[in-house]
Amino acid sequence: MVNMISKLFQNWEVKKSIISPIVANLFTALLLFLSVMLFKEPIYRSLGLSAVEFPLYCLSEPYNESGNIVYADLFIINLESYEITENKIRSALKNAGSEQIKPYIRIVWDHSIGNILDIEEDVAFNKQKGKVILEHKKDDGEWIIKVKEIKAKAIMRFTIKTNYNRPITRIALATRPFKIVYPGK
Repeated sequence: MVNMISKLFQNWEVKKSIISPIVANLFTALLLFLSVMLFKEPIYRSLGLSAVEFPLYCLSEPYNESGNIVYADLFIINLESYEITENKIRSALKNAGSEQIKPYIRIVWDHSIGNILDIEEDVAFNKQKGKVILEHKKDDGEWIIKVKEIKAKAIMRFTIKTNYNRPITRIALATRPFKIVYPGK
């Protein structure tokens, strides 16, 4: 037994020189992580970023229709177990100190060719799930979705129609010619 212990510590200097930097790096990483988590809000504010927890989540699934014309299904999901209204969204942004952030979802064209022709609400799918207002800002081609109310755990669906002609992969969202912008994202 003593022989095994002496063999274990026989080359301790070599092991110590390898383990010490690893432990120091792990400890430094832990301190950095904890300090960022502790001071998240002030750090985000000083960098001009949003640390807002938006109660809605958006995702889109692009696909081709009529040849290679790009379309997308847009889903707005209420992650909460209670109904969310426009006033609740505004209050949450105000309480987070982010009154300058707009309480709506923007669909922004992100390509030099083409544009968004229309965004249509799937009325049958969205029936009794909530109310939204769709606006098109013609000067810059941006579309705005203002959520007036959405029921608890509800999912609302919209179809984005573009005139962008190219094959698209459903998995590769980076090939999507628009971006979805909303508080916290």
